[in-house]
Amino acid sequence: MRTSLRSYLRATTLVELIPTKSILVPRASLREDLGDIEGLAKSIRKDGLLEPIIVRPLDTKFEIVAGHRRFEACRVNRLHEIPSIVMNLSDKDAYALSLIENLQRKTLSPIEEAESFKHYVNKFGYGSVSELARSIGMSEEYVSHRIMLLNLPLVVQEQIRRRLLTASDAWEISRVKDSQKQKEMAEMVITEGVTVRQLRAAANRINSGGLIEEVSQNFSQSAPTNVELKEGKIRKAALSTLRVALIRIGDLLESLDAESSKTRRELMRMRQEVHDLIDEFLSFEPASQPQTEEVASLVKDRFLKYFNSGQVSQLAKIRAKDQFTIFDDYPLSLMNLKQSLKNDLLAFRRTHARNCTIEDLEIRPFANGNAAVATFLFLQNHEKNGKEFSWRSRVTFVVERKDAEWRVVHEHWSQADLDEKISRRIRHLNSKLLA
Repeated sequence: MRTSLRSYLRATTLVELIPTKSILVPRASLREDLGDIEGLAKSIRKDGLLEPIIVRPLDTKFEIVAGHRRFEACRVNRLHEIPSIVMNLSDKDAYALSLIENLQRKTLSPIEEAESFKHYVNKFGYGSVSELARSIGMSEEYVSHRIMLLNLPLVVQEQIRRRLLTASDAWEISRVKDSQKQKEMAEMVITEGVTVRQLRAAANRINSGGLIEEVSQNFSQSAPTNVELKEGKIRKAALSTLRVALIRIGDLLESLDAESSKTRRELMRMRQEVHDLIDEFLSFEPASQPQTEEVASLVKDRFLKYFNSGQVSQLAKIRAKDQFTIFDDYPLSLMNLKQSLKNDLLAFRRTHARNCTIEDLEIRPFANGNAAVATFLFLQNHEKNGKEFSWRSRVTFVVERKDAEWRVVHEHWSQADLDEKISRRIRHLNSKLLA
């Protein structure tokens, strides 16, 4: 794929400054969600645009071929000119180049990839999957499997789009021909946290005449959750990073002259600190799996379900009756259980439907095993009077095990999209209130 991309760019190395007003967004955009534009805009404000966008002449203006996010971030910064590589490309070549860049950057969801592949095949490839596979440097099997995901029910496609299901999960589910069973299998993957191998075996049993209820009961309860799998990978990567740092510091020490005594002492101190960090990291024992699963289920299965359905009475049951508190940055207020339920009921009445989701869930249990802290990003999507509106919140739950049941004893909510100035003001007010 990189070779294909380089062959496109080899035609020119000339970077031109093109007026922002003369640049058009792509007519056939591959991505529905451009992601965190503000974060990219801040990076461009600090370091400038490190990689120019690619455009092609279109009538009297220029159309973006690659770099739509960079262009939007430059517009946020009100740049009058944008560094651009101008290339003469046909519609087909422009779409292929845009597709290659997004695949290389891994910015597309599996469903967006599938839709892009199908669009290319239908419009440019004359129905040829093999031609598309050659163009983007992927196997024909990869392309055809992605396109087949579009045969799944729309609700399952949305779960894939929201990263609740992986592409591997989706492919195994697509092997089951009944759409209702596909929906039920997708729901089981999300709630049970089963592995791809288990899912493949389940699909084989269903295709052989097995009942979905029997398959559900056979799923192992000891399967690791997505949270734990993610944490394990991060821990391995962090440990590798520390070990690489240790090697790099050793190389620097060997390259020093004998006269550089002060720098040598600083590097030796730094090396010892990295040694200590590795020892501390290796001595850390992750939380037991059942405890993490129980807290994850409380947040993802119960809280999210009750919030989306507006079941205030059920929310009350998962909160500690006598000692529950909730602090919300907007508006600034500290509430007890009764006040929080009244506030929730009022908020639910103002909206007709909710489709909220949870991302980046992390759980840190306490040493006694009866308490934990759960942090996550809460994406709020509401509908009111036929209009949709959304925002993001950073949420922290403090949970305790009470009478063999987990209860939320404190919630902290803050807006994730506030600018830094407002965030500093809120932190200042928080410190005063807590004092």
